[in-house]
Amino acid sequence: MATNQPQRGRGRPSLGERMRVPVRMPSEVYEALRVEAKSRGISMSQYMADLAAVHLGLPQAALKLDVQEAIPAA
Repeated sequence: MATNQPQRGRGRPSLGERMRVPVRMPSEVYEALRVEAKSRGISMSQYMADLAAVHLGLPQAALKLDVQEAIPAA
């Protein structure tokens, strides 16, 4: 017999403990981040978190970003 109860334990898997970090940035930087995240198929929040992780030398903390492409070589 079917019920209208929501199924528990289904949905997105946890990404682990997270902290909220409000950020203000120039609109052109915001737009560039938005476009890049969309082209990679990930949220802007995840993209920014992964960029920060790689930049800080913590590539193991990058969950969705291909670390080899994260920061272009100079």
